[in-house]
Amino acid sequence: MMSRLIAIALCLAGISSAGFADNQLTFRCDNGKILSITYISGNNYRSARLVFAGTNRPIMLVNQGAASGTYYAGGGWGFIEHQDEFTLVDDTGKPSRSFSCREVRTKQSLANCAAEFSVVSE
Repeated sequence: MMSRLIAIALCLAGISSAGFADNQLTFRCDNGKILSITYISGNNYRSARLVFAGTNRPIMLVNQGAASGTYYAGGGWGFIEHQDEFTLVDDTGKPSRSFSCREVRTKQSLANCAAEFSVVSE
């Protein structure tokens, strides 16, 4: 019973092992854009794929080797994570612009949590 309660608490907090299985996260940024970023596990997560909602055009990003946090950039876009804060960088025009983003729990990530609950409760 205690392990089930711990699993529920972790899932509600967004710490779900199933949520990281495909390394994909979804964000809503303060410029109104919704995006998915997939961290590619091959080659030690040196690249990521950025896709804006409503498009099927992936933008490949490369890890820029930030001293603290992570910074991926490519195709005129960048994505930064530092101390659980996420920023989308638009370098497609001058001057470049930055937008704060927050993670969005998708129906699939919630389904993954529900699947974890059923495994833990058995």
